[in-house]
Amino acid sequence: MHFYTEKMRIVNKLDSEGQRICGYKTLTAPDALQVEINQTPASKRTVMESRNEVAAVMQGTDERHRLLVVVGPCSIHDAEAAMDYCDLLLSLREKLQNELLIVLRSYLEKPRTTVGWKGLINDPDLNGSFKINKGLRIARQLFVNLTAKGMPIASEMLDVISPQYLADLISVGFVGARTTESQLHRELASGLSFPVGFKNGTDGGLGVAVDAVGAVKHPHHFLSVTKPGGVAIVSTTGNDDCFIVLRGGTSGTNYDGESIGKAKSLLAKKGFRNQRLMIDCSHGNSRKDHRNQPKVAADVAPKRTSIIIIIMLMLSQIVLASSFAAAAAGITAQLVEDKLAELSGSLRWFGTTHATYSAVEPAARAAHSALVSLQTTDAKAVPRADEFIETLARLVTESHHLADLSRPKTYKPGFLDSAVFLTGSVNEWHHTIKVMRKNLLRPSTYRAPQPRSKQANDKINKATKPGTEFRDWDEGPTMVVIPTGTYTAGSSDAELDDWKVPVDRRAYEQPQRQVHISKRLAFSRTEVELSQFEAFVRETNYQVRGGARWWNPADRSVMVFNPRLNFRDPGFPQTAKSPVVAITRQDARAYAGWLSVVTGHTYRLPSEEEWEWAARGGTNTTFFWGDDPHVQQANLYANTYDQTSDRANHFQWPAANVTDGFAYTAPVASFRPNGFGLYDMTANAREFMDDSWVPFLGGGVAANDGSVHLGPAPFPVLRGAAWCYTPRNLRINYRNAYFSSEVATNMFGIRLVREL
Repeated sequence: MHFYTEKMRIVNKLDSEGQRICGYKTLTAPDALQVEINQTPASKRTVMESRNEVAAVMQGTDERHRLLVVVGPCSIHDAEAAMDYCDLLLSLREKLQNELLIVLRSYLEKPRTTVGWKGLINDPDLNGSFKINKGLRIARQLFVNLTAKGMPIASEMLDVISPQYLADLISVGFVGARTTESQLHRELASGLSFPVGFKNGTDGGLGVAVDAVGAVKHPHHFLSVTKPGGVAIVSTTGNDDCFIVLRGGTSGTNYDGESIGKAKSLLAKKGFRNQRLMIDCSHGNSRKDHRNQPKVAADVAPKRTSIIIIIMLMLSQIVLASSFAAAAAGITAQLVEDKLAELSGSLRWFGTTHATYSAVEPAARAAHSALVSLQTTDAKAVPRADEFIETLARLVTESHHLADLSRPKTYKPGFLDSAVFLTGSVNEWHHTIKVMRKNLLRPSTYRAPQPRSKQANDKINKATKPGTEFRDWDEGPTMVVIPTGTYTAGSSDAELDDWKVPVDRRAYEQPQRQVHISKRLAFSRTEVELSQFEAFVRETNYQVRGGARWWNPADRSVMVFNPRLNFRDPGFPQTAKSPVVAITRQDARAYAGWLSVVTGHTYRLPSEEEWEWAARGGTNTTFFWGDDPHVQQANLYANTYDQTSDRANHFQWPAANVTDGFAYTAPVASFRPNGFGLYDMTANAREFMDDSWVPFLGGGVAANDGSVHLGPAPFPVLRGAAWCYTPRNLRINYRNAYFSSEVATNMFGIRLVREL
């Protein structure tokens, strides 16, 4: 059988048409082929869902903020090989689904005129026989099989008739550099039901592509074939989901930042709101060398900005998983940065607790999810990923708790969640995220500690006599073994009345309960000194976050966050023996962890109940030196807000009518110790506990055995008073917390316990 039917010689050579036509062969009608090879429900689901996903990526509304990756061979010639390729790609598509929207490049036609194969549809047997009916059948069956497996398809609209046979199976279309200027292709794209990308001209010029995208947005009327195979006038509505593809050209590549900027500027001048682009890593951008394609992707992916939201890979060979992982890692690193930037923008006080934290929570979750995904994809992409993930997880928990707490209409903020305190909380979290963004891709400079050689005090154990002092390391704190015992925790009604404790805070200190400390411990004799903390930083190159709250110089009644403060400069003069302040609880725990490694013994922060037992020093009075209702002896035992400090600071609360000679923190052990030989337990710097905040400890909430209290969020508990505290807050029973695990002030320091 001849492929062509010879034309009937019913006219002579003087006729005005048909002089160069060799013959015709009937082509199967589009709807007949669609009935013969019907789209399956699974195929249709893949197509419809992926079209929506592609459009969302293009419009910047994709909830996962993914990049579209169109990847596949230059053109398909073997349906079986294409299915094998699909299986490989499906596993990667699943693995990277939160970072990349992967679509299979499935080109079936090639722009050849005189030399070369014209593609699977035109020449399925690769022999010049042009069995187009066969090619269309193979192509349609292949597309049904691919989409039924869950793989969306991208294809080129080279011929303006063939889409009638396949368009129901395509998720993304492309118009090539040689046809972008074609009126027919622009009209065709205006009626397609999926997004279409127009490539820049072969010379690299953008004008034709920009004009094409503009034209496609409008309705059109043109001649075409119908599904039954007839000829008709087609009317379209226009296609708003079209975009430009930068593919390079004879003038060079155009995936660099300058070229992208020019493209965006041109789109803006033409009035396009959506200026998102696709980068073709093949063709002119790869200088037609497939080995350069991964290089282009690697260069573009980490630099992704709001300009570039789509990466396009067109690899002529089966893509290795490592190539995808590398691209995904680069892309996701930028996604993490984007999510952190959004989180940073949400971290401000919006007037109420709920308005603030209902905005922070989803932003924190998105940043946390993005970083976890990046670590899963490439564990080395963010050297400090584990640390940053833990930090973001804390913010997720905190913001969720505060959003829930403030959701009821009956909610009224108390002292700890007042606007002043929570403004400080969001400001310090904003600073934490700023530091995280700065260090996101930088290698860690931390030097892991090494154990020291064993020392004589390794003989310190549970049998060691209380009161024994020892030091595990020359530059570490001196420790004191304390006894075990039972005490009464909490305040009596009389104490609360005598000291005029505000009603809304009294429940923090009640009811009174018996606590038994049976675990043998050693407490640091003093708060950790500045020089001791410096030794830790020096040896490990530990990066302290920096920034702390202090009393606003313009309004001494308000604490505000100051990013310039740090443990070396907390806003007042210090000595080497001053207690280290302006550090977070995370810094305190890092110091304890380091000391544990270098000494071979377990150092940690105390629990509230352990601290209170140690602070009392064997007493059960208001202060460890007695009840002292007028704090007339405070200058002997505690560095409190006295006349010296009042003259320097002028805070708006009453100072104790004593003079201790210290306007700010005092060198440790400047005052008398308590009965266990511990200094500054009542006031100098406040001390971080290992607990998370539980406001009410009665009714069986607390185990009353010295164990850590675990609240619903990791809010740090502080015990003891500070150099600027009013006499009422010197009481041992005084307890409170800050609703931010990143809190640091120039009042908070460290005291450690060492387990025996």
